[in-house]
Amino acid sequence: VRAASVSSPSATALADSGTHSALRVENGGDINVLGTVMSATGPDISAYFDTVDRIANITIGTGAYFVANADDTLLLVERVNGGSNGIVNLVIDNGGLGTDKTITGNIIDDPALLTGDGRTNVTVAEGSAWSGRTDAASFTIAAGGSAFFEEGSKINGNLTLEAGAVVNGATTSEALEVLGDGVFE
Repeated sequence: VRAASVSSPSATALADSGTHSALRVENGGDINVLGTVMSATGPDISAYFDTVDRIANITIGTGAYFVANADDTLLLVERVNGGSNGIVNLVIDNGGLGTDKTITGNIIDDPALLTGDGRTNVTVAEGSAWSGRTDAASFTIAAGGSAFFEEGSKINGNLTLEAGAVVNGATTSEALEVLGDGVFE
């Protein structure tokens, strides 16, 4: 990885990790990736929790993006034993809107494994874009940001759309299900 800051010994950034993730956080930590092209044959990012009360902060920053993988998973959250209340904060802030650097892939965090405050929060920043399916995350789409929800997506939290945000879906026959609050500014 050319430019990654890792502020926890349990957070790792790997350039090309074979069958593993390009980025992995275990039991909390911070990863901020800038100006880097990443690839993996498994999920692009994985967050693993087996300890209570941990927070993982992952930022895909300016110029960073992933080469498409066969797995089609952007983020896979794994929770075992006491890790059910861990929090993942994923920020997509790479400026990829309108370019071939849109962040794509599914965001998977099994809602049946969540307890207490456990959740995944996704923010798509101004000038950035995400496309994929989700089954659990709360989403904030900033003004000038874009999100495309694939068929079957479910938001197991809140959906916040700032004025000027763009949200689309793959089909008109299956609506995006939002189990929390919808906030439209």
